[in-house]
Amino acid sequence: KEAMTAPAAAQFALKYDTPLVPIFVERLQGPKFHIVIYPPLEIKKTGNQEQDVLRIMEQVNETLEQWIRKHPGQWLWLHNRWK
Repeated sequence: KEAMTAPAAAQFALKYDTPLVPIFVERLQGPKFHIVIYPPLEIKKTGNQEQDVLRIMEQVNETLEQWIRKHPGQWLWLHNRWK
């Protein structure tokens, strides 16, 4: 199902030449957590801003999807993304 994804992370990464590093926090028992830091996403500037943002956000969503599928009980979303 299609859903809107805010493109700000990709836009900032392209504008300021900064890496996007996916980080997830997994809640363990009690006050314990496990932090997972992935390698930076691949960010290439092709000169086509719209396509570059789309490609980066696809990577963001793919990474998020992998994490959610692996740890569905850890996922919490606070608004209706699928309006």
